[in-house]
Amino acid sequence: MATINWPTTIPEQWIRQGYSFTPDKEPLRTEMEYGKQRARQMMTVRVGKITGVLRMTAEQYASIFVPFWQNTLARGTLPFNMGVVTTGQNLVVREVRFLAMYTPIFNPNSTWIEVQLEVINP
Repeated sequence: MATINWPTTIPEQWIRQGYSFTPDKEPLRTEMEYGKQRARQMMTVRVGKITGVLRMTAEQYASIFVPFWQNTLARGTLPFNMGVVTTGQNLVVREVRFLAMYTPIFNPNSTWIEVQLEVINP
């Protein structure tokens, strides 16, 4: 697990619509001339991908999220621990890292953040 945690002052409120979790890739398979395929892992750490939208207030976005992303996470390059849904309905804390720049969507009562996260050992 990473040493950095998601800020406790921003709830892990994932918007269900548009949330998706993609598990890691299947093992690499090689056809053999005779007999069964040869299968092997491509990497030693399982990695999945989350695409989703987080909801927070405009105040949380401006005063907590942006400084957390810029300073604590070194513009999103460092891994951190966060509650995500990988199976079922419950949040589970996993090590994640931003795959791309987030996209803010400003609404009258809240701010939504579209994110793509890499999940380590989902």
